[in-house]
Amino acid sequence: MIDYSDENARLSNPVGLIIIDSQGRVLLLHRTEDEEHAKWGVPGGGSEPGESFEEALVREVKEEIGCEIETLQYFRSYFERSPRRNIRSVYFTGAVKGTITLNSEHDEYEWCTKEQVFARELAFNLKQVLEELFAQQKDNER
Repeated sequence: MIDYSDENARLSNPVGLIIIDSQGRVLLLHRTEDEEHAKWGVPGGGSEPGESFEEALVREVKEEIGCEIETLQYFRSYFERSPRRNIRSVYFTGAVKGTITLNSEHDEYEWCTKEQVFARELAFNLKQVLEELFAQQKDNER
């Protein structure tokens, strides 16, 4: 269990949307930020005060790829403690409608097979998240 009692560490609540198309490919976005974060990720970002996770995701998806969320399902939350903050990353799966138009946070996007996903340098804890999602999908197929 994570100790959230450290008053100097703030809680951050990033959200992410894992979009898988009808061919089983995952939408990955390449971040244009500084080198530390210039990796592949999924649409999403930080939630603002008073905003639900779903509201934050609707806003972030619209901002980052110019699309509307069509379906949305909670997948899993992950907790991490760092010296400066406590992080609760909340991931959803879903589908979007519209034409993908990237904002300045990303310089390219790609629909990736499972093999291609893991060949990329993934941001944050996305490797673990996708491994668990794919394992769950495999279990559901049995």
